Amino acid sequence: MLAAIFASGCVLDSNSTNAPSAGSGKIFSMGSKYDNNGGIGALDRISDSVAANIKTWPTSDIVLGADAGVLYVIQRINGVVTGFQGGDVTKPTLDINVGGGANPYAVSSLSGKLWVACYGSRYLKAVGLSSKTLVDSIDLSAYSDVGDSQVVPDMIDVKVWNGKLAVVLGRLNGWKPGDATLVLVIDPTTKHVDKRIALPWKNAYGAAWSGNQVLVACVGSWNDLTDGGLALVDLNAGTAKALLSEKTAGGNISMAAFGPSGKAFVGVTDANYNASALVVDLATGALGAKVSGTANVGALAWDGTQLWVGDHNDAAPMLLRVDAAGNVLGKVPTTLAPGSMAILQ
Repeated sequence: MLAAIFASGCVLDSNSTNAPSAGSGKIFSMGSKYDNNGGIGALDRISDSVAANIKTWPTSDIVLGADAGVLYVIQRINGVVTGFQGGDVTKPTLDINVGGGANPYAVSSLSGKLWVACYGSRYLKAVGLSSKTLVDSIDLSAYSDVGDSQVVPDMIDVKVWNGKLAVVLGRLNGWKPGDATLVLVIDPTTKHVDKRIALPWKNAYGAAWSGNQVLVACVGSWNDLTDGGLALVDLNAGTAKALLSEKTAGGNISMAAFGPSGKAFVGVTDANYNASALVVDLATGALGAKVSGTANVGALAWDGTQLWVGDHNDAAPMLLRVDAAGNVLGKVPTTLAPGSMAILQ
């Protein structure tokens, strides 16, 4: 249940240089409703501050990806990755199962290959965008927790950076925090790990990307609200900075999003697994305003001018539009409780 509720945050198109405005109609929200039969997922397109449902799926454990103008719908439990050019759900450009139990989490493309970070596999997998088949893989089992009998490194994200692949590893031992979270920079041609960046906390759960920087939210143990934190990674320097501790934040830090210059936003989860959104200073780690009016934050997305906050509330699902200071500008009702967002260019 936890993996589904706090599934994501936002994915920005990896080829984007400028974030779109809300009126461009390129913001997408995936909502979900859970039941004993697997639940349901509903994809909404946000245009002119109105959410329009464009497709549903018979499963609730779904997240969104965005890459090179393609919207990706990632079914974690089923292992299916489906791509829609420009978000046109009537014309899928890719539909592939990357393996039962692979648990795909994120995608990023490079040189005709779509690389898929798989939480449940030792392999970072590649799909040929022309052949639409699995064409390559990189074994990362050597970077799993040393005591983990499953020998999987628990990949939560992947992003192309400077012609290389940057991958975030949670490194659990079973379902418990294991070794320190890692960010690897990998040459996809030689499969050599060029950089191994250790973070100050364990159990990475969410990541956000901006140029050479990566924000990684590490929850540690879900039962301990003080053993994790938010790390700021510099891919160019190969370093990681402890930006904000859970002890300071007041709960598990489960998601993050870059905001306007010098600012970021985090989702902080309390003992009842309800998450709030707060502003963070990237230079000092100081906390700013808390976004009001939400029952349980499920996703965060900065579109270049405002923050979109997904309120994962089954009774009143909605997106909130929030300014850089954390003030609510407006609310957009959604089909189902939002847990993932993507922005296309």
